[in-house]
Amino acid sequence: MAYIRQSNAPPISPETVETLAALIGLALPAEDVGPLATALTDQLASAAVLERLNLEGINPIEEFDPRWYEDSTS
Repeated sequence: MAYIRQSNAPPISPETVETLAALIGLALPAEDVGPLATALTDQLASAAVLERLNLEGINPIEEFDPRWYEDSTS
């Protein structure tokens, strides 16, 4: 999966991924640590792009209900 990449984003190290996994009690196979570090770095860089948007006057979603409702008026 491709993410928006930003060259000045600091990379997340495999050691950081291992530490985070240990903190939440998640056992990660050694071969997954490197790719997860890359994916996390890319996702954080993608979020940084969103921080540059002018969102003044736009309220965050406060409640989300994914259920579909039938319109009882029709």
